[in-house]
Amino acid sequence: MEKVKVIDIVGTTVCVSDEAGNKLLSFLEDNILHHRKVLLSFDGVKMLISRFLNVGIGRLYKNIGTNLIEEHLEYIDIDKDDLELLTKKVIPNAKQHFIDEDKSNDIEKEVLGD
Repeated sequence: MEKVKVIDIVGTTVCVSDEAGNKLLSFLEDNILHHRKVLLSFDGVKMLISRFLNVGIGRLYKNIGTNLIEEHLEYIDIDKDDLELLTKKVIPNAKQHFIDEDKSNDIEKEVLGD
């Protein structure tokens, strides 16, 4: 299993942008789809927001099966609160959203009035 630092993938210690999230997503998709296990280290990350996690990790659940993700991706060196955000909010919400993406999009449009 390869240990990789988030900051080496995204090039910043402040993980808040979609751009940084997309870099992480691309890296993880490539590795997981090629059946390479990743030990993802958050060592050195100074700021982390849910938007970054939604893009970088949550979107994995759109293109890759849950079992494959869980077999090939582990998280280390992550703040307790950030790990809770990831495992209790981001991942469950992504799983639910991508189970029925059309329904989720319809609800979002209704709520936002679009």
